Amino acid sequence: MVRITEVFDCWVESASMPFAAKHYPFENKEWFEANYPADFIAEYSGQVRAWFNVLHRVSVALFGKPSFKNVSVTGVYLGTDGKKMSKSRGNYPDPMLVAQKYGVDALRFYMMSSTVMKAEDVIFSETGVEEARNQFLNTFFNSYKFLRLYSAAKFREEWPDVLSSLNRWMIFRTEETLVEVEKFMESYNTIEACKKLRVFISDLSTWYLRRSREAIKSGDLESLEVLAVSLIKFCKMAASITPFLTDYVYRDLTGEPSVHLSDWSSQGKEGRVGSSELVSEMDAVRKICELGHAARKGNDLKVRQPLSLIKIRSGEERITNELAQLILDELNVKSLEWHKIKDEEELKVELDLTLTPELKDEGEARELVRQVQDLRKEAGCSIKDQIRILAPIWPKGWQEYIKRETLASDIIENVVLKIEVL
Repeated sequence: MVRITEVFDCWVESASMPFAAKHYPFENKEWFEANYPADFIAEYSGQVRAWFNVLHRVSVALFGKPSFKNVSVTGVYLGTDGKKMSKSRGNYPDPMLVAQKYGVDALRFYMMSSTVMKAEDVIFSETGVEEARNQFLNTFFNSYKFLRLYSAAKFREEWPDVLSSLNRWMIFRTEETLVEVEKFMESYNTIEACKKLRVFISDLSTWYLRRSREAIKSGDLESLEVLAVSLIKFCKMAASITPFLTDYVYRDLTGEPSVHLSDWSSQGKEGRVGSSELVSEMDAVRKICELGHAARKGNDLKVRQPLSLIKIRSGEERITNELAQLILDELNVKSLEWHKIKDEEELKVELDLTLTPELKDEGEARELVRQVQDLRKEAGCSIKDQIRILAPIWPKGWQEYIKRETLASDIIENVVLKIEVL
């Protein structure tokens, strides 16, 4: 072997990449001077003493300035035994099998939300990838699928003129998250950006979508558009972290070529569509519902069993009728009493647990509807398929409600519960 004498050192050669790759200054002079230094570079922590170091030295020597504006330094993923990954040890899952099993987006989100992005060494966890898929990506995709059950339309990225507090709150949360994600992405903080995306999807699915379900099922255009635009804007926020699923959903909802060819959503609209007062009121409503659910669970009462009354003792003077209705619907309660307490006292929720025959009948009807819906799902029914219910018993006064909720033409007495698809 003969050493190439022109090569001084491999790290100096690597550090010369920004200008040498463009044959500067002999070619591409204007392009290079317009694009140097780079917006950011990325490598693992071992390069702090190597490439990062020499890159900086060469650039300062030649140009009197750094060769990059930002640097992202990652740590190292260790094997399941806490040691460096090694084929001989076999201390890590096959990355291709992990990608095939959970999807590349789940793997990317797991990595981007990990402290490995803060230059820390982290033991790789397949469970973490599974959790990213199940609790984040699946929640997002199921929200999209629910929208598509009731609308095949293409949507513009434009908020409708809204009236309901719940819709205004969802718009505020979307725009607020957009501003927060932009702030963290501009500082290359993918961990905090992922946290904001995770909380947003949870809010959209477990609160907004659950409370808007009936409105969307009935074809309420305002709620459909708010859900669609929220998902479109989320696709843009998450596109660089989960590029494949967001692109699929974005293209389907908008008809545009790709989320990766779109402009970043404009920000700052949250002041027009929401307010800090609305957010604090909605936070109070959600806290009341959380306490109400805890009270139900403590008394072994399912949410499908309606109750007659909820008493709320709060430091707030009052609550709007619209927000009060959210509480009643979420907790399945008929009426609400609001009692003002002193500010230093704790928020308290009390449920009237008395079950009248009428309430019991309604609870049985709701439970039967749930069971029939499960049977519809097992039978592969679409939302338009008509069925006939065969049941041993049901509240006769709720027969029309049961038929309406399950798309049943009739209910017939039978020894066991089953359905017939018509």
